[in-house]
Amino acid sequence: MRTRRTSPADNRTTPSRSDGGQARDDASQALLELRAIFDNAAVAILFSRGRWIQRCNQRAAALFGYDAPEALAGQPAAWIHKSAETYEELISTAAPLFAAGEPFHSDWEFRQADGTALVCNVYGQAVDPAHIDEGAVWVIEDVTDARRNEQLLRERQAILDTTMEYMDQGISIVDADLRMLAANRRFQELLEFPDWLCQPGTPFSEFIRYNAERGDYGPGDVDEQVRARVELAGRFEPHEFQRERPDGTVLEIRGRPVPGGGFVTVYTDVTKRARAEERAQYLATHDSLTGLPNRDLFNELLTHTLTSARRYGRAFAVLFIDLDRFKIINDTLGHEAGDALVREMAERFTACVRDSDVIARLGGDEFIVLIEEVDDERQAAATARKLNAAALEPVTIMGRECRVTASVGISLFPDDAQDGPSLMRNADIAMYQAKEDGKNAYQFYSRVTRSRASDPMAMEADLRRAIERDELSLTYQAKLGLATDTIVGVEALVRWQHPEQGTLQPAQFIPIAEETGLILGIGKWVLRQACAQHVAWTAAGLPPVSVAVNLSPRQFRDDNLLDDLDAILRETGMDPAYLELEVTESVVMFNVEEAVDKLHAIKRRGVRLAIDDFGTGFSSLSHIKHFPVDTLKVDRSFIRDLAVDADDRAITRAIIAMGATLGLGVVAEGVETREQYDFLRDYACDQIQGYYFSKPVAEPDFGALLRGHRPWSKPGDSA
Repeated sequence: MRTRRTSPADNRTTPSRSDGGQARDDASQALLELRAIFDNAAVAILFSRGRWIQRCNQRAAALFGYDAPEALAGQPAAWIHKSAETYEELISTAAPLFAAGEPFHSDWEFRQADGTALVCNVYGQAVDPAHIDEGAVWVIEDVTDARRNEQLLRERQAILDTTMEYMDQGISIVDADLRMLAANRRFQELLEFPDWLCQPGTPFSEFIRYNAERGDYGPGDVDEQVRARVELAGRFEPHEFQRERPDGTVLEIRGRPVPGGGFVTVYTDVTKRARAEERAQYLATHDSLTGLPNRDLFNELLTHTLTSARRYGRAFAVLFIDLDRFKIINDTLGHEAGDALVREMAERFTACVRDSDVIARLGGDEFIVLIEEVDDERQAAATARKLNAAALEPVTIMGRECRVTASVGISLFPDDAQDGPSLMRNADIAMYQAKEDGKNAYQFYSRVTRSRASDPMAMEADLRRAIERDELSLTYQAKLGLATDTIVGVEALVRWQHPEQGTLQPAQFIPIAEETGLILGIGKWVLRQACAQHVAWTAAGLPPVSVAVNLSPRQFRDDNLLDDLDAILRETGMDPAYLELEVTESVVMFNVEEAVDKLHAIKRRGVRLAIDDFGTGFSSLSHIKHFPVDTLKVDRSFIRDLAVDADDRAITRAIIAMGATLGLGVVAEGVETREQYDFLRDYACDQIQGYYFSKPVAEPDFGALLRGHRPWSKPGDSA
């Protein structure tokens, strides 16, 4: 068998495609892939050379406001920059980097075809670092919104930082690990923390320890205080409370948890607000003029005392105090003087009670005292005597020396009442009884004094009908002339025969009559009855004596007084020489010029004038010489303690001496003892009036007394 010989050519493999064709196919495929990437990239890609845009993808065309890549390709590269200057800056910055084989990477400002500004993140690379003129590839990403947001965040952060730094509130932020994230300047100031402590990362426990060691939390174990407060903080619960620092600063502390753990705490200095709230609370429970507890606080304390007294079987007392003649002083010298007097009395009364007792001002000139744990009546009486003595001491107001007195009523728990309102009401009733007894006195409550008179509205209604029903009557109290020991005058005193309560004294109804204006009708009735009675006595052959009638403050200031006086003198036929009208010292001082004119008008009618209660209202001795008066009546408050009070003796002697100097008669009221009588006689007082000689009596009894009267022998003298 012959073997066919083959040539080398027969051994060659013939490919389906040449090697060159395969390479071309691969390059073509790669180009397609690159074009696909180029055209579909999410970022803008440009190729520039010689300051011109040679080629770009669709994203680049859209980014710079062109419809298609062909519209942007072929344009000067400067067209997409913010300005020619920024383009030149980019070239000068990028060229050295390209030549060194390094990329350019930075944010840069561009503009769209319509001029809209863009901020883009730019990455540039030279095609051939050795020949940078052959062009560069640029990858551009629009970060306008991102940069704008970042700028906004920076601005907001700056605002937040500035706000925190200059807020008037302290702020601290602690993370989930209880470490300090941030704190502002005010936080450090309010808590007085050092700089080294207020640094980010400081454990919260260090702040607590710092406070504990300097005593902010009071006495106690420091480690225990730290442990307890750190444990509480670790709960990240909302909290709000106030804490007063050792320097008196009051901080309001409000904490709120933050997402992810930790909390933010706001510290506010509320010292002024806290003090204002304390002040408001104080004013709500205390009298603004005197600083004493007011009615509301007193009622609260009284309720507490009642509860304790019932539980432990204790007794206590309530004392009601009213200043006598306060209204006249207040009306005469003005409210400023009245306020000064009230403040002075508040200080004096406070000094009269124990620290455990309570004294309050109810309003006006009314005070009330709560004496706890009273053993017996004597203890309450001792306090009442102190109050009376304290009020009686002279007080200088607006350059004038004034004297007032106090009437005190006392009610006891449990004997007089079982509840607070009743105890106060009964003490008030007892106080009016003290006024009736001559003022400058105290009186215990007695159930027999509980009457319709304690109801002012009912009293007013009854008083309006008293004259119509002929319920008013007069009693007469004789005046004894000490030179002859004979009756030289009489004072007419009104009484009210109440249909339910019996005989009521002036102190029980005259204040209401004065306040309501009913005093004008009552005063006119008293004047007419007294004048008519004097005429009747004279007609019956009795020795003529002067008849004194009191004029109330409202009656003296009444414009119709002189006309009423003329009419009554004319109707009754009374000889004006035997009529004496009494007005208080304070009344004539209310308006001196008007008072002097009216007093002269009365004197021109032949009527005598007397100053009643002299020495208790004002130090007005220098004014007396200008008043056309005939008599001074020494107030009974000076007579009562003549035997034991050197001041009262000195005042009484001075009034008697002044009366003699001015040619005025002097009458001493309220004479009840031999010692008082002897003192007044020894110092040449002209007349006395009081129980020692004669109580007020009804008309028939006074007529009999006057008819059978002869020079008087004082009790204790031998016949």
